[in-house]
Amino acid sequence: MTTGSGTITGQFPHVPPSSTTSTITYDILRMQPSASLAANAPSFPVHGACTGGSPTACGSIILAQAQCSGLVCTFTDTASANTSGYTVNPGGWEPLLPFWPASVVLSGNGTQIYYTPPVILDTEPGDVVSVNGNGFPQLFVRQCGDGSAIGTVLFGGTWEQCLEGKGNVANVGGLLLADGAFNNGTGNGTKGRLLFEYPTSGIGNMQPHHIITLVDSNFAKTLSTIGFRPPNDANDTYIGIDNTAVPSGAQLAFGSPVAISSYIGNTGDNASFLERLTVSAKTFNVPVTINGNLTVTGTCTGCGGGGGAGTVNSGAATQLAMYPANGAAVSGDSGLTDSGSTLNYAGSNGISAAAGTFSGNVTVNGQLLVAGPWMVSSPLPGTAMAAAGAGTSALGISNDGNFYISANAGTPQKVATTATSSYFSNLFQEDANDLGEYGTVAQNLHVYSIYTNSSTWQRTSLGYDGGDNYAVVRSESSTSGGAPGLGFWINNGLKWVVDASGNFKPWTDQTYNIGSFTSGSGTGLRPGTVYAAGNSASGSGFELGKFANQSYELCNDTTSGTIVNGLAILTTGGCAIKPSSALTSGVIGVLIANAGTSGVATLARTGSAYCSFDGTATVVGDYVVPSSTASGGFYPLCHDAGATPPTGTQVLGRVLQASSGSATVQMFLDMPGSNVSTSASYSIPWFTTNTTGTAISFSSTANKAELWGVVLTFPLTTTQVTYYVSTADNTTNTYDIGVLNSSGSVVAHIGNTAGTTFAASTGWKTLSWATTATLQPGKYYLAITSSCTSSCAQVYGGSSAGFTFLGGSGGTSESVTAGGTLNNGVTIPADNPTEATILAWEIH
Repeated sequence: MTTGSGTITGQFPHVPPSSTTSTITYDILRMQPSASLAANAPSFPVHGACTGGSPTACGSIILAQAQCSGLVCTFTDTASANTSGYTVNPGGWEPLLPFWPASVVLSGNGTQIYYTPPVILDTEPGDVVSVNGNGFPQLFVRQCGDGSAIGTVLFGGTWEQCLEGKGNVANVGGLLLADGAFNNGTGNGTKGRLLFEYPTSGIGNMQPHHIITLVDSNFAKTLSTIGFRPPNDANDTYIGIDNTAVPSGAQLAFGSPVAISSYIGNTGDNASFLERLTVSAKTFNVPVTINGNLTVTGTCTGCGGGGGAGTVNSGAATQLAMYPANGAAVSGDSGLTDSGSTLNYAGSNGISAAAGTFSGNVTVNGQLLVAGPWMVSSPLPGTAMAAAGAGTSALGISNDGNFYISANAGTPQKVATTATSSYFSNLFQEDANDLGEYGTVAQNLHVYSIYTNSSTWQRTSLGYDGGDNYAVVRSESSTSGGAPGLGFWINNGLKWVVDASGNFKPWTDQTYNIGSFTSGSGTGLRPGTVYAAGNSASGSGFELGKFANQSYELCNDTTSGTIVNGLAILTTGGCAIKPSSALTSGVIGVLIANAGTSGVATLARTGSAYCSFDGTATVVGDYVVPSSTASGGFYPLCHDAGATPPTGTQVLGRVLQASSGSATVQMFLDMPGSNVSTSASYSIPWFTTNTTGTAISFSSTANKAELWGVVLTFPLTTTQVTYYVSTADNTTNTYDIGVLNSSGSVVAHIGNTAGTTFAASTGWKTLSWATTATLQPGKYYLAITSSCTSSCAQVYGGSSAGFTFLGGSGGTSESVTAGGTLNNGVTIPADNPTEATILAWEIH
């Protein structure tokens, strides 16, 4: 029918009647479908819009045409004929449509009570026919097609519900929500069809947020957020709430990035708005009626025109009055007076003006509050600024062009110069709590104690030393050598000082400490290491006064404990304990504080200490040794050993105070050098035993050492050992021989040595110790070990009838860390006097 002329024969399928007695007739309508959705015209007959009257207008062409008896009925239409007006009524019968031509047919079942079920599809199916298509949504489509193409969307009058559109289409189909049942209204006063519920019970108030985002200004952020509800953006267009409240206290908010406009009877053309809000103004293009009060806090342009008297509201205290000349009182507000030279305002509501000039004085009896920036522009005064009146303060510009403040009638003080904006041009309020001084170069702060002029001064400064790259606090003077020392003042006085000569010292003798210590717990804040360098000229270094000492802390033994002014030894658990037997060695210090069976003991190791002596009288300068006299079943006392250095016992120090005995006496303690007294070593070798033809074997068990107990009766400094190899081992097996002390520590050994060096052949061998050792008289243990466990070297020993306090025919086997090397910490078994073949060495 696009030509508008000629005839066309139409067809429609035969529709079964609801019963054999029913008769079906057809009303046939003609209409011109819209070219696109943008044409804003229906594409199917609509109730009230099928008025006919032209060849293209929606209307009827045939009424009550009888149904044919065949399966397909026909009709003839003349294209040029006008259509007739037709009333599209709701359907009262839903026919069954067998074999109806369409992509989807939503058919009834030939009754009046049947409702067609909905169809849910991913994409549009094309032509759709429905017997009740516009009564309720029947076709639910996830992705709708191009709405601009005829016959691809909303075809045939079926209510189609689209969730989204294809990516290349111009329009997305509208989302229609039925407000009431088909052909029936909605109850009076009901809530809307679209509700957003907020159950606040137990979870607090609603928070400000967008409820409907009409235009998302940050689409990418939304898609990249889990749940698609990211924080809103200032440039979104939205409807929401802007306060924190329960639902009954919500405030409706509208927002957009540019403007919010209101229209009546207009599609929205960005020009014919009746009301518009932008960031800079609220515009009304219609008259505004205000039934209540109008309060204007800013400028009112044009107020008083249009027949009014200029009164903004009815409150006498907030009237704005205009006056033409000077007068005792200004009409409209008794609080505003004009003396002819001074304008005075005694009211409480203020005076507002966009701009104004006062040629006379302005007196403000209350506070002058300036909301914006302010500027004083004035010719330079002819005289200097005078002090403010008694009980007042003033600020102003003096005759030198600088800004001054006179505080409480004081002499004006300059706070700005003509050269810089302020004396503090580099001083900044960095934040609420910090004040900073910075610029393009390092800054300094000077505080003067004496200032005569720029060449005669004395000051303290805080700043940066670029030459040494250090932040510094300085005491300095313009006169060389004239600067005082620096002090650390806490509370009410000096505590520590660096004097003018550079000495760091406490302000009061023996009063303040470096570090802290809690004796009960043994904890504190103490320096890690104190370094002191001596001076070759003065002999200076780290010095102790007459009554000073070096001390340290150890835990107290919890059983026997310790005693103040008594000697202490070390337990296997690493704690201090008073000796339970007479000592010749092993003293670790003198208890000076915190003795007992708990907590941490403080022991002196060097310097002045007070020790409880036995009954022997003390003489200044005599040597001090542990006493063999018991006290309360223990041996914590000191003993005066006379003026001659004693031997065979531990020397603790020297007497500094004379007494008649059984007294606590000051002594000079020298623990670092107070081991058992020594004498010069002899230049003779130590033969452990006479050698015979009896072979001594290394342990055949891995990581074992063989031990023999021996006694040295004279002091000996040794560098070498000589032994006899009876069975050679010229291989890479390793061997070690040496001497252990009674605590299981190595005092001399050759170290890990290959068989190619240790026993490459039979006969006498001499090797050097790993380091030179000085052995004092006492009990020792000969020790041998090897990584070899079979076919190993052998060395000669003495007679099997030899006497020893530890050993057997092959020695006593004890564990070492690794065979072939002797190590400290070897477990020494208890003495076991026996006859045994003892290893024969010459230690020299």
